[in-house]
Amino acid sequence: MEIRPTLIILITVFSLMMTASAAPSADISEFRITQTSTVLPEIKVYADISDADGNPVQGIQPEQITATSGTDTVTVTDIVPFEESSEGVAYILLTDISKSLKKQQFKQIRDALNAWVEAMRAEDRASVITFGNTVKVVQDFTADKESLKSEISSLKPSDNHTQLHRGLVKAMEMGRRTDPDLPACRVIVTLSDGHDDFAGGMTQQEVLDRMREDRVPIYAIGFHNPPSTREKEAFLKTLGAFARTSGGAYYKAGRTQFSEMYAEMRKRILRVFVVKLSCDTCNADGRVYRLQMNLSVGNKSLTDGSDIRLLPAAYSPIVPTRLVPEPPAEPESWKKIPWPVYAGCGTLILILLICLLRRKKAKPEPQESEVQRGSPEQDEPRDVPVQSPEDKNAAGLVGLKLRLTKVGGDMPSEPYKVNLVDRAVIGRSTSASDVVIPGDDEISGRHCELTLEDGMVFIRDMESTNSTFVNGVPVMGKHRLENRDVILLGRTEFRVTF
Repeated sequence: MEIRPTLIILITVFSLMMTASAAPSADISEFRITQTSTVLPEIKVYADISDADGNPVQGIQPEQITATSGTDTVTVTDIVPFEESSEGVAYILLTDISKSLKKQQFKQIRDALNAWVEAMRAEDRASVITFGNTVKVVQDFTADKESLKSEISSLKPSDNHTQLHRGLVKAMEMGRRTDPDLPACRVIVTLSDGHDDFAGGMTQQEVLDRMREDRVPIYAIGFHNPPSTREKEAFLKTLGAFARTSGGAYYKAGRTQFSEMYAEMRKRILRVFVVKLSCDTCNADGRVYRLQMNLSVGNKSLTDGSDIRLLPAAYSPIVPTRLVPEPPAEPESWKKIPWPVYAGCGTLILILLICLLRRKKAKPEPQESEVQRGSPEQDEPRDVPVQSPEDKNAAGLVGLKLRLTKVGGDMPSEPYKVNLVDRAVIGRSTSASDVVIPGDDEISGRHCELTLEDGMVFIRDMESTNSTFVNGVPVMGKHRLENRDVILLGRTEFRVTF
């Protein structure tokens, strides 16, 4: 009888010890979603769960996290530290090559990036993008450290302008790639003064809008040369806003060496947790839903959310951007032609010119009456109006005005404007389409059709070779379009606004 109380006490103490070991080892001060990867029914979330000192908090259990996607309840199945997940990272090294950086500073950046590449694990990949007068992918995603270091070592601060905004958008496009060998975790790494001085380039708001749709975390180091001014600080503030909005982090450079800041940034990227979720009731319709997550620890509750696009498992909408080698130079075969051939051709041309001049002098002057009557040769050429897609479709009627804006690309392009009264065909054929899309041989002559019915816009594939996609989902029959939906025709994506 005396043993029972002792056993009860031992069991109670053991239970308390087990509970304590399973509980987080420190107070949580931050719960933040950095990135998501969705291929239904699985939703993978990369989350920063840290204490007040910025250290990752261990011991979080799946049952402490609840999640919803729109109105659907999402089940949390697992949570592990990233470094224990056997996953890799696809790094996008976005590098400023403008003269705003001094040579010694740029050398520090090169050394820091080379050290970053050297520390890559077997599962990691990296690409290099430069931005200055232009934006260029100088190295596609690869695990080859020597190729990466060779490209990085060849970079120099040579350009007079800085296309920061377009560089960020290009990096986000790279982050959306769906190559089968690329890790799901993608990050953009950059150092900049935050100043985009390229006239006619992308605006700050355009970059923020793209971030909300294509969330790839940006880890940025903000830096400018002295003296400090309000304008320079404002540019750095913008860079910080880009980083935080994207789910990344911002570091302001001080007296710390760039190499140390890059190393600290890499540690922060790798300290996230991989949270696996499952949603059997979520509809893979290609639309954007709000993923809301809540973490509860004791009496404390932290919440964060992110917009996710629900795509089916069988479709990968992004066409990989491959580097195309320069074509070999054409052989200068003209140098092999004997000089007498050139002499003979020149003599023949000279004889023809002399004959033409003699005939012109022998031709009688026209009579005044003939000049007054006019002839086809003397009539002024008439301007033939060119019928735009808007004019061709509307025929003077008032309809719903749509804009098809190309998504991606290194240079801005004018949107296609359509005044949709009844229907409009989109395709590559200049004779059979109302909206002609040139330059993409994977778009059919009559690819798809837009129709306006009771104030609603619908899209229908016209049995095209490569199908029509809306938000990553193939169109079957007639599909209603919403404002800002993204349609994919061939290799070209357009955002539809109305």
